[in-house]
Amino acid sequence: MRAYLQFAGLIFLASLIGGCGKKDPGRDYSQAPSISITLGVKPVEDGILLAHPKDTAEVSPQKIVGMDCDLLKPTTEDDAYLYFKIAPSFKKELAMDLKVTVEYYDIERSSFWIEYDGWDKHDEKAGAYTKTTDRIKLSGNPTVWLRASLLLPRARLRNRQNDGGDFCIRVAHANLFVHAVTVEKYVPKE
Repeated sequence: MRAYLQFAGLIFLASLIGGCGKKDPGRDYSQAPSISITLGVKPVEDGILLAHPKDTAEVSPQKIVGMDCDLLKPTTEDDAYLYFKIAPSFKKELAMDLKVTVEYYDIERSSFWIEYDGWDKHDEKAGAYTKTTDRIKLSGNPTVWLRASLLLPRARLRNRQNDGGDFCIRVAHANLFVHAVTVEKYVPKE
């Protein structure tokens, strides 16, 4: 019985700490205008966690032109995906408008976009992989790190994607280096 209580205490303590080197999931981001993640060997998660679904891409930490990053590489000749989870305290009820900024290094001709857990008022189960209307064109001309922003109107963010993700970067049949991702609350102009 004593061994069981010690084991239960360790499990409880691990759940309080957050485990696996992740930041405390209980941190309050409800008043934060933005959250971010910087990728690489030692990711810095500030309200965004990297999800790791299997068979969606090969992701490996790299250093390119002096910047830590993750190389997103398709596992087959298909598209590659990089999934993210947003801290629960950053999310509002129902739907919210967001802007996602991706800092990336352009090495191959292709394009990328974001698929997010969106809202479909006609079907509660639909919208888990809502695509952004814009795609970012990749020219395959690596010179400097670039930034691109994509809008996520009516983001639902209920962890309905692979591995409980809220959104993913999807690149079409190509490799992509990603340094950082920032999500900020956005007020559309009317």
